[in-house]
Amino acid sequence: MAEKYNIIQSIIRATTLLEHIAREGHQTGISQISKSVGLHKSTSFGILYTLETLGYVIRDSEGRYSLSAKVCDLYDAYQRNTNLRQIALPYLMELRKIAQETVHLVIREGSHAVYIDKIDGPYYMSIVSQIGARARMHCSGVGKAILAYMDDKDRDEVLSGEMIALTPHTITSPEVLRKHLQTIREHGYSTDNQEIEEGLRCLAAPLFGPDTVVGAISISGPTTRMTEERFNQLIPHILDTAQRISSHIGNRHHNPAER
Repeated sequence: MAEKYNIIQSIIRATTLLEHIAREGHQTGISQISKSVGLHKSTSFGILYTLETLGYVIRDSEGRYSLSAKVCDLYDAYQRNTNLRQIALPYLMELRKIAQETVHLVIREGSHAVYIDKIDGPYYMSIVSQIGARARMHCSGVGKAILAYMDDKDRDEVLSGEMIALTPHTITSPEVLRKHLQTIREHGYSTDNQEIEEGLRCLAAPLFGPDTVVGAISISGPTTRMTEERFNQLIPHILDTAQRISSHIGNRHHNPAER
């Protein structure tokens, strides 16, 4: 039997207000908004104040509300993720066939890496990754592949945060990680050697758009199969796959080792 959850009324009210403002297409005041959606004025104001604080609506000097440009970011992310998944899928399928292991596709969202696709390998293995989940930047192969090519300000912000040790192999020192990231830039790929989950190894490579790193791809498998010898065999394949995907998303001169 499917588990039942309660619907959260405050979220319904917030989306109702956003949809009303979107339909109106021009700035409207709190009284008009509340009357139109059937909410008490104080309730509407509290929700809109929260949305304003989050940056999704703008209130002018006369107290009229309109959507902010941040709403467009959600649609842009939707389009970007959908397009990237469609572009990457045939290459990921090919890589999975070569590697015979699970492959992932992630995008960069601020200081995080988010899984947007996963193709399981032919052999059963429990891997904690799932589509929609956020990868820790400091210990995942995909996270480090992105982190190595982020601009200095964004990288410093990530390294200034808490670096949790998930296994005895996790790098928790910012200084050690900085040296590790330099090695990644020199080689063009990253690894996760049981840093996020014991018994699991990962090989990853960054994806580039026209101006910056936008995501990463990876091959993940158990340490019994993902040996050093196997890593060395797969490195040319993951780099080639990343090159071809990057070419399709706007970066036609993709050589991460030169960045």
